[in-house]
Amino acid sequence: MLFYSKDGTSFFNRKGGPMERLTFYVDPREPNTQITVQSPFESSLIQGGKLQVAYKQYQDYLKLL
Repeated sequence: MLFYSKDGTSFFNRKGGPMERLTFYVDPREPNTQITVQSPFESSLIQGGKLQVAYKQYQDYLKLL
């Protein structure tokens, strides 16, 4: 997971403040994961190996429910 704070607060000092996050998987057999940060943060593009592709398909499936 990659966490981001809009106000620059440290993850460890946020005192319950909101944090945005990206969840992704890095496959050690395919370690070329690329993250293109966009605004809004949750729309950032994550490209990786087969495990990341499967996770993205799972996320897309959950959006349909």
